Amino acid sequence: MEQLMERLSNMDLEEVDWIHSLPLFYRGTGDKLADLQQAQSVCLDSLTYLLQAQQECDLKISRICLLSSRALPVFGTVEQPLHGMLAGPLSVIPQEFGIQTLWLDVEDTPPDTGWSEVAFALSLQEQGKERLALRNGFAWQSETSTLPTNNQTTAIAEVEKAGLFVVTGGSGAIGTQVCKSLLSDPQSQVAIVSRNPSVPADLLQEISRIHLIKADIGNPDTWATTLDSIAEINLPITEIIHASGVSEGNLISFRDPAETHKKMRSKYEGSIFVEHFIERFQPTRAIYCSSMSAVLGGAGQLDYASSNALMDSYAYFRNRAAPHTVRTAINWEIWNESGMAVSAELHDERHQQHLKVGLSNDEGRRIFSQIRTASLPQVLVSTCNIEDSQYFYRSLIGYNLENTSDSAETKLTSIQNQTETLLLEQLGLNQIDHDECSMIWGWTPLLFSILWVCLRNTASGCYFLKFLETPL
Repeated sequence: MEQLMERLSNMDLEEVDWIHSLPLFYRGTGDKLADLQQAQSVCLDSLTYLLQAQQECDLKISRICLLSSRALPVFGTVEQPLHGMLAGPLSVIPQEFGIQTLWLDVEDTPPDTGWSEVAFALSLQEQGKERLALRNGFAWQSETSTLPTNNQTTAIAEVEKAGLFVVTGGSGAIGTQVCKSLLSDPQSQVAIVSRNPSVPADLLQEISRIHLIKADIGNPDTWATTLDSIAEINLPITEIIHASGVSEGNLISFRDPAETHKKMRSKYEGSIFVEHFIERFQPTRAIYCSSMSAVLGGAGQLDYASSNALMDSYAYFRNRAAPHTVRTAINWEIWNESGMAVSAELHDERHQQHLKVGLSNDEGRRIFSQIRTASLPQVLVSTCNIEDSQYFYRSLIGYNLENTSDSAETKLTSIQNQTETLLLEQLGLNQIDHDECSMIWGWTPLLFSILWVCLRNTASGCYFLKFLETPL
């Protein structure tokens, strides 16, 4: 990749449009794990190498078009759910690099793809389109619509029957609230699948209806034993809720694909585990606890956004081995009483504002109960308008990809001012005592990464960094 970028930079091109067509040429083998690894390579890792290489070369990428085939649910289902991970780069690349990014999904794979139609769709990007699909000679755009509060369909009557509900990550904060909601029915029982399963304090009164299964669903070597342990409970399985996972983040500039995949296995491989579970037990319902980051991204959150987008994509997938399981992805906004956002050591004003509009535990349980009675494939849960929510996911940094003629002194002053601004926002301070900077607490690897990108890009004279200040 570096050699290619160097050759392009030597051509004295002012800027380059990059069409990323690798996902088009990948066809699944039927081996779910091998397919996942290959999809990670073509959808995420190759883009990482591209962006890291272009930073080392004097080359400007102005636009990126992500191509896939049959990965968007134009007519309600998808055939290539693994390529749904492209939603992560779609939102995160513009936030970290300022590069305009489009995801275009076509119906046919090469050589059948109509490249003239692709060229037309690319022209639509100038109109602000970000996620498009080509079907039957038309360009389709995804949209969101408000779910009426009285939308209480009874299409899933079986969900009310007594049975066993399996919750991956059920010992976690949001998993606990999911279990609490399910156990409100006195006839239901819950199996908590976790690496360190325990009965949450809030549920001790229901301990007789809770089954604990110690398992790492991110480790395929344990899947057979885990599924057998669930079968030994000897109850009809009504539903599986996939609520496990962690939020490991790093800027794409510093992303190590192998290390990142290892840390995120409970979400990436976890989705494949759920597919094996569905095929074996044929549950009435499968619910994926996803995140709004799958739609809105976040700087340093490429893999978190992509792994959640993978769950979203599986919600539109119809497995021929289990065609009757109804699937739903819930894209949760942050909760202000439970979840990773509460435990994260972030003190900046934007994060605190985000928590203020987060979901309470009561709200989360109520919404979860409502969604379980509907048959919608994907529901975005936010306490404010999606347009307003975007404010909380925007990057702290923005790039103006134009060479500057500022003097060295001006650039150094800019570095100092921008670094101070970033520190103040991240640490929740009003001012910094320069004599005591080395004693400041609250450093994180992601903060160090952001600061290094600031220093490197500004000092190189190639980029000028500015902070995004968009009020609510």
